[in-house]
Amino acid sequence: MKLLLKTALAVIVLCVSNVSAADAPPSKGDPTPAPPVRTMEVKLPKNSWESSHANAMKVGDWIEVEMTLVQGTKMRQECIEVGDHYTVMLVRSSIGGRQMEQKIKSLYTEANPDEEEAAKLRKEQNIEIKDIDDKVKVKDKEVSAKRHEVYQNGKLTSRTWISAEIPMGGQVKTEGADGKIVTQITDYGVGK
Repeated sequence: MKLLLKTALAVIVLCVSNVSAADAPPSKGDPTPAPPVRTMEVKLPKNSWESSHANAMKVGDWIEVEMTLVQGTKMRQECIEVGDHYTVMLVRSSIGGRQMEQKIKSLYTEANPDEEEAAKLRKEQNIEIKDIDDKVKVKDKEVSAKRHEVYQNGKLTSRTWISAEIPMGGQVKTEGADGKIVTQITDYGVGK
């Protein structure tokens, strides 16, 4: 469910950790080429192929996301390849004005999590999850969504809106416990 957020945070961490003097933008008149696009491989549980709607992705699907954890951080993800239990995304990020590009290959091949064990862990940690029918606005359009609320010890920890109308997993917006937006889709498009 939180595929978009996990992917976005992985991209930021990877991009920031890979910054070096060699990656600095060239000065005026410097013919230094841009660094090559890096590819990161992410392995996910096989059942998330359907639960995250990756099986519905099409080449050309795209989303633009604003991430408020780091001011001025924006990201565009575009699906450039889809195969049997894998997708490849081209991710272009702007972090504090610095432009970065990354490919992410998601492989939906790992063992599925043990649902009984997950339920037991949620009970031990006093975590409750509520799914509520809702609507959320994306650009100028209101879309139907499920609001996924997570509570721990009776206190709200996060809210995430997920819509089947939005490509790339459908995660529209995430808020923290304080109600502040962590990530939000600002635009999207559907491939052919």
